[in-house]
Amino acid sequence: MNAREAVIEEIRTAPEPVVKEVLDFVRFLKSKPGVEQPAPATPRVMPDFAARKRAIFGDRILPDSQEILDELRADRI
Repeated sequence: MNAREAVIEEIRTAPEPVVKEVLDFVRFLKSKPGVEQPAPATPRVMPDFAARKRAIFGDRILPDSQEILDELRADRI
């Protein structure tokens, strides 16, 4: 059940004074500026950092950084 159906079901079972209050509230909400349907958000596209790195550095690995990585890996074993 979506929100519209749930509201309609609640209104069906509510006493008349509550229904009048709900009607007044809905009319108030519709009269407010900016109540129109919001535009759907465009999905956010994350940059491809790996492709960017390859474009800048290619497949090069700096020798000193590789030595540091090898030492760190050796410490884990």
